[in-house]
Amino acid sequence: MKKMRQSTLFGLALLAAEMATPALAQLNKPTIIEFDAPGAGTSAYQGTVGVQINPAGLIIGYYFTGSSTVGAYGFVRTPDGNFQSFAAPGEYLTYPQSINSKAAVAGYSYQNAVASGFVRDPSGDLTTIEVPGAGTGYAQGTFAWNINAVGEIAGTYIDGNSVSHGFLRAPDGTISTFDVPGAGSGANQGTYMASYEGLSAAGAVVGWYLDANSVNHGYLRAPDGAITVFDAPGAGTGANQGTFAYGVTPVIPGVYIDGDNVMHGFVRSLGGDFTTIDVPGATGTNVQNINLLGVINGDYYDANGASHGFVRGQFGTIVKFDAPGAGTASGQGTFVGANNASGDVPGYYTDGNNVYHGFLWKP
Repeated sequence: MKKMRQSTLFGLALLAAEMATPALAQLNKPTIIEFDAPGAGTSAYQGTVGVQINPAGLIIGYYFTGSSTVGAYGFVRTPDGNFQSFAAPGEYLTYPQSINSKAAVAGYSYQNAVASGFVRDPSGDLTTIEVPGAGTGYAQGTFAWNINAVGEIAGTYIDGNSVSHGFLRAPDGTISTFDVPGAGSGANQGTYMASYEGLSAAGAVVGWYLDANSVNHGYLRAPDGAITVFDAPGAGTGANQGTFAYGVTPVIPGVYIDGDNVMHGFVRSLGGDFTTIDVPGATGTNVQNINLLGVINGDYYDANGASHGFVRGQFGTIVKFDAPGAGTASGQGTFVGANNASGDVPGYYTDGNNVYHGFLWKP
């Protein structure tokens, strides 16, 4: 599973609805800009991956080089197409995950298959984040998934028993941890944090947890620490099925996997009502994000297992798209990241040779 906001925004929501109308009218006249980071590899499973875009149009992501020294660099791409590459000190793989309105970036890096979180300030200085209790074994460690406008960071850490837990890091570096009641305590169970937009400006977080039977359930943790758990109607109850919350703006987008292992998108309202989102003709729909104007973006899968992008307007109109050059075989195609308030959608596509390329979809 890939890539949240809780506040009293009712007045702003009404204003947003008025602002959204001209933007939605342009959904059928999109522009797609493709890009490759300098130094990105050109062999299979190398290349450029776009992840998220902030209000100023800065895109973050990473690129695979094929080098035996540094396997993946992070990048910040400016609106004029310039790239700033970076790598966490001493690390082999660097994966930016979230950028805030001030251009601070949170993410994680790997060395010897152990993860360390990081925050990169707007000047380019990196600070490593290690949560006490994080394991040092394979695929364990600290993962920073989100950063909000005030510099608070949310993420997960995986302990020495491979159990996942949530954490919040205050701007002064103070770290607090939490577990959702009902989260399992076995290997690969526990509490998981949504990426991209999993943390609001007020400090609310969303994600999902795996119970003792490895069933997934969504949760919302309020700034005061109160936790609400929920399941989308129709979510399956078998192992690896269930509900995944991906953002809060202040409604909650996400996906659920039903009893037949089919993926569906959803939006959960502040009152707890669910709207299911299925792209027509799709064999599975993966909602990635919703912006403050109510515009949703994500990807969906066809009968061949290829991925395609979509944008769903505030009033339910769905526009499908593919990046030019995207492959059509299983595992190839167009994959989207998190949109911004302007409706700009970053992401990447995998071509017919399984090389990754970044793109920006603009309404």
